Amino acid sequence: MAQQTFEVDKKGMAQVFRKKGLHRAIEELISNAQDEDGVTKVDVTIKPIGSGNYEISVEDDSPEGFKDLAHAYTLFAPSYKKDDPTKRGRFNFGEKWVIAICKEAKIITTKGGVSFDDEGRHTLRTQRESGTLFTGTLRSNKEEIEKTIRRLMQIIPNENIQVSINGEVLQHRKPLRSFEATLPTIRVSPEGDLSPSERICTVIVYEVFPDEKASIFELGIPIVVTDDIFHVDVRQKVPLSLNRDNVKPSYLKKLRTLVLDHVHHLIPADRTADTCVKEGLVAADPATIHSILTKQFGEKRAIFDPSDLEANNRLTAEGYSVIAPRTFDKETWNRIKETGAVLPSGNICPTPGKNPNGVAKLLNPKRKTSAMELVESYAKMIAREVLHKEISVGWYNDIHAGWAMCWDGNLNINVARLGYEWFGQSPVSYFVTDILIHEFAHHYCDNHLDEDYYSALSKLGGKLVELALRKPELFKPYM
Repeated sequence: MAQQTFEVDKKGMAQVFRKKGLHRAIEELISNAQDEDGVTKVDVTIKPIGSGNYEISVEDDSPEGFKDLAHAYTLFAPSYKKDDPTKRGRFNFGEKWVIAICKEAKIITTKGGVSFDDEGRHTLRTQRESGTLFTGTLRSNKEEIEKTIRRLMQIIPNENIQVSINGEVLQHRKPLRSFEATLPTIRVSPEGDLSPSERICTVIVYEVFPDEKASIFELGIPIVVTDDIFHVDVRQKVPLSLNRDNVKPSYLKKLRTLVLDHVHHLIPADRTADTCVKEGLVAADPATIHSILTKQFGEKRAIFDPSDLEANNRLTAEGYSVIAPRTFDKETWNRIKETGAVLPSGNICPTPGKNPNGVAKLLNPKRKTSAMELVESYAKMIAREVLHKEISVGWYNDIHAGWAMCWDGNLNINVARLGYEWFGQSPVSYFVTDILIHEFAHHYCDNHLDEDYYSALSKLGGKLVELALRKPELFKPYM
């Protein structure tokens, strides 16, 4: 007599499955129960029966029950579910996981019953009018059982099905957002082979409760812990490994981008640097990128510009967030720059001679007024008396240049930024002297954020007071 091609060692199978967690086995039973036609109720009970033993029961009310009782103990049998991407079954693993880890188990359905113990499999004459009841006993401990129940309580039941765990009915959570998307899934060929495919499906985003870890769900069952910001329930088969414990990085990345595009407005500012957000930005919509960068860095933001260090310092002093190069990887930076959501410091506030778009436009000499000449004379007097330096003054008229005055060893003034009316006030007024002190301090230190720069500001202020008291005649022409 020919022997079977394969044999499966139940003890070895139990060791493999037990490492995956008891909850995984029970989730398989709940998944299978929800997939049956006409099911409206699934009840799960886990109770101690003494001496470290526990009894597990999963009962549903499917009118038809098991379509084929042999599937309860046949691995990789052709499953009627595998060609339906909205059903969870793939390899006929469900009941086998639990049977493998149980000392004894029993399945009774409309087609009959079967029991399993140390001696093997036994056919039962008992049958039900409707639904299927699985019962099994196994050794465990209080800690594992409590952990299992906590995990099972995260299940999101189908809308038309009531699922209870030890009498507590699982709530149908309110989605934060629901949208349609094309995602990879599993397709079955006419020959029964499974292969990758893509399909439009519904993706639902849920809040993560305080005692939970964010996960990817497949049709309401948590399958992969991500530690992201939200739960994400994909309402079709998710491409998983044979062990059903992970997804490919490319799948996770695509899912994170889709979620980010739909819920970026719900992400707290203190979570914008999370991995899931950074990874999602790579292919995100421009509006999404702008939203996240605004939350993380504010409206006043710039990219650190190594070609114009002074521009970085100026913007920082003006309250900008200058984003460090290592904040994002190269691919993400390329996408951010492509959308124009943030510009380099040198583009926003270019230092003369370092503007990547060219030097600022010069002022037409014919538009230089007597009031402007008076300011120029006043600036040269202060430089001569306080800096002990003869300077020149360059005049510009460029609204696109991000500066009003700047210092490059000499003084540069941008009329377009200051406006002609600004020169109508007395040169010795607070407003004029203030900006001149600011620029002349760069004679001692370029960096706005350096301690030497602040020391230069106070030193210049003191010298000007002394000069005004000792030589008031120098200021009279500018009153």
